[in-house]
Amino acid sequence: MVVAAAGLGGVAGACAAPRVVRRIGIGPAAITGFLWFSLPLLLVPLADGPAPLIIVVLVTAQLGSGCGVAVLDIASNSYLLAVIPETLRSRVMGVVQTANFGVRPIGAVLAGTLGTALGLRPTLWIGTASAVLSVLWVIASGVRHIRELPENAAQRREEHEEAGV
Repeated sequence: MVVAAAGLGGVAGACAAPRVVRRIGIGPAAITGFLWFSLPLLLVPLADGPAPLIIVVLVTAQLGSGCGVAVLDIASNSYLLAVIPETLRSRVMGVVQTANFGVRPIGAVLAGTLGTALGLRPTLWIGTASAVLSVLWVIASGVRHIRELPENAAQRREEHEEAGV
């Protein structure tokens, strides 16, 4: 039930993403998705008490997080696809995916080490707080100023392809 909530959140986020992007712009939508993805995870270390309450808290966290990651992925990937020349797209996206999935084993080892040394709940707080704070580098970047896809993105792609880049 908890894992399914993330999927339902993802569907909700995918449905909401176009409206969010139109309303606040593509960069702010990516930042909003980043926050929607990480902030609900702060509920995870708070999950305590009777089993039904824990399930409700975890379902809520996964629902919100799933929604946020869908908005984040749709906004950021739309931008990347608009600005990356078609001839480079597979390589660039391969690097993005390698970075995204490649750090996960490192995080798992670090979390296991911290969990052993500090305990489960403190480790959950460190992980979720770190996820929320990681949005700061995105907010500090120029992403927040991007309102729409570049008008000439298609033209730039064609020029790159003609130049053989």
